Amino acid sequence: MKMTFRTEIQKLLFTNELSGQISDGQWENTRPHDHWENWCNAEILVGDNVGRDFSTIKDNYNLNSKDLLDVVGQRMINMIKVKKALPGLPDDVCESIGDYGIEQLKKYASENASNNEYWQKKLEEVLMFATEEQLKAALAADSYNMKDLQKDLKEMKKAMKVVL
Repeated sequence: MKMTFRTEIQKLLFTNELSGQISDGQWENTRPHDHWENWCNAEILVGDNVGRDFSTIKDNYNLNSKDLLDVVGQRMINMIKVKKALPGLPDDVCESIGDYGIEQLKKYASENASNNEYWQKKLEEVLMFATEEQLKAALAADSYNMKDLQKDLKEMKKAMKVVL
């Protein structure tokens, strides 16, 4: 099973945020309960011939939902800003920065808490690939915004309906 999106940004959005929203987030309680399985098991590709080569019981996810964007819109924007500024960063590092930002990661890593070791490791992983200054600059840049995100999500929603 393969799903092809037009850009690397769209692939990153799907693999690192939207697939989780389909299975365990925004659409977690959607019926039938196994609606997410094909989407989350598909290989996600980038190419000109967008669409999917599998059938599915649901393909009408409102990716531009206000409820969804109010909760995860900014972290998707942050993830893409970091990837655009530092294209060599692994996707999971971009996701961590999108989720927490560098300041929040540093705060969690320095707190005296039971899961402190987890956060210290996550911060070390991030800083193996980029400096704090690079990450702050990437997040401050105006390289990707809500309008860009909505445009990508609209295009992705259309692509998810195309059966190849």
